[in-house]
Amino acid sequence: PDPLTGLPRQLALREHLRQQVRSLAPFSLAVLAVDGHDALPSDAQADGALRAVAEALSTTLRPDDFLARLDGARLA
Repeated sequence: PDPLTGLPRQLALREHLRQQVRSLAPFSLAVLAVDGHDALPSDAQADGALRAVAEALSTTLRPDDFLARLDGARLA
């Protein structure tokens, strides 16, 4: 898992997508960029903002949904 957010990383997302494609079941993919977090006055605040977004998204997921941190401030 990602040390900052606790989310799976990009490699886990790739494997999840491979499984989805193989299953032939319909799925959707959203990539979210957390804009403006780097404009916060400190790295601690920027990290906190990214953690808060990841946590908020995690609480809304359905059991079969998958959330991962791609890099920087991008989540999918």
